[in-house]
Amino acid sequence: MKQDVRLTQVLSPNRIRTHVRATSKEEALRILAELIAQDNNVAAEEVLEKIVEREKLMSTGIGKGFACPHAKFDALPANQAALITLEEPIEFDSLDQQPVNIVLMLVGPTSAVGEHLRLLSRISRLMVAQEVRDRILQSQTPEEVLAILRQEEERRIETQQKEASKNE
Repeated sequence: MKQDVRLTQVLSPNRIRTHVRATSKEEALRILAELIAQDNNVAAEEVLEKIVEREKLMSTGIGKGFACPHAKFDALPANQAALITLEEPIEFDSLDQQPVNIVLMLVGPTSAVGEHLRLLSRISRLMVAQEVRDRILQSQTPEEVLAILRQEEERRIETQQKEASKNE
């Protein structure tokens, strides 16, 4: 069985910021696009353009204070993620009409669309838990955020493997 790429493999401490002061959805998206761009030798404006195009189709404000803007961007060699926690929640046109305080951006090439979709699914399963979101919001450093996500991913993978072995 092929091991799926984990969120913690496409997210690094240098693409995580905690307690960011952003006053709008646009500002938050720009910050995240810059984090993706800085590591990949691409223009932040190009990343932002792809995200805004996707956002026009339907808001990626999932709800419960979480948004996951995502897009395909062929200038990137592989899926990349960036995450910010916000000092104050912002409006994000979320499905539940609530402001968001955690925004995780995922951008990747068309050639990795299957992996991209599996990552989006994994992200939504991780972030649905209030306890996980609370722990991320309380984190003071990018390393803390990454450690929480790694721990939660490991726990969920172990649970899935136990379930799978029961059903064999």
